[in-house]
Amino acid sequence: MKTWKGAAKLKASAAAGYRSPLPCEGASQLQRAAMMLQECEVLLVLVGAGMGVDSGLSTFRAKDGSYTKEEYMDLARHQSFREDIEKAWRWHGAMLETFRQTPPHAGYGKLLELCRRADFFVCTSNIDGAFLRAGFPPERLFEAHGSVHMWQCCDPKCNRAHPPWPAQATMELPQCRHCEDYARPNVAFFDDDLGSNARTFNPKYIEPQRARFHRWLASLAGRQVCVLEIGCGSSEHSLRMRWTENSWCCMSGEWKIPRLACPLVRLDPGEAEEVEEGHLGNLVHLLLGARDALEQLSVELGGATRADAVE
Repeated sequence: MKTWKGAAKLKASAAAGYRSPLPCEGASQLQRAAMMLQECEVLLVLVGAGMGVDSGLSTFRAKDGSYTKEEYMDLARHQSFREDIEKAWRWHGAMLETFRQTPPHAGYGKLLELCRRADFFVCTSNIDGAFLRAGFPPERLFEAHGSVHMWQCCDPKCNRAHPPWPAQATMELPQCRHCEDYARPNVAFFDDDLGSNARTFNPKYIEPQRARFHRWLASLAGRQVCVLEIGCGSSEHSLRMRWTENSWCCMSGEWKIPRLACPLVRLDPGEAEEVEEGHLGNLVHLLLGARDALEQLSVELGGATRADAVE
């Protein structure tokens, strides 16, 4: 792997205060992506449902961002556990067992090797728990929508007093370990905390993760940052980044990710979106699935890790 020597530095906006390397001219897309990752001090990894496709998991979304299964829209609701608890758990119990039986694909290992080259953090909207199973350090992970491997009470009052707990077997209707109500997955549903469903999602599992993530984000000023975006799709709640006002901005404000004037490597087999010519130097889009892209990047980078890598 050739070292990207003499790379110019891109000055970030005054508000953000980030600095990052620019890609050299004449390199292939794969080489450019590898150079961006090679040179960064800090790596922000944003991961959506597309990461799990190579493990055989569904994203539940079409190319236009719409949901492909009506049952998902209906059953991924807190209210479904109040309307028909048996029906809700038949679906969510089967999903949990699928995630339990599906090992993370080889791309997770390659991504972990890549992450250890830099000061990194992974923010994912996925609820499958694959990153922890693949060996990612929990202190470097923000599971922003929760995890199916954690359960919570269906009663908001109980949730205010108790944290979620590790999921158990799903042979019978799961009950809360703290009261006599039923349990549900500790994941963010479509109707959580909306209208009459105040505080229906228990945030106590993800709150420490979110706090660590935001402290880490606050430490990025003046450092060479690169964003690695994997399978984030294009919905309004996605972690996908858009280039606006000379910086990258997350499509959804719910993640509280600051604007970043830095290179971005996107791994997604979907069609490349139209971009402004002026910021093409800050974007590499590899039109590949996560596993193939990460394996090819690993080869391009030579598989070695930096001496000062994060353990």
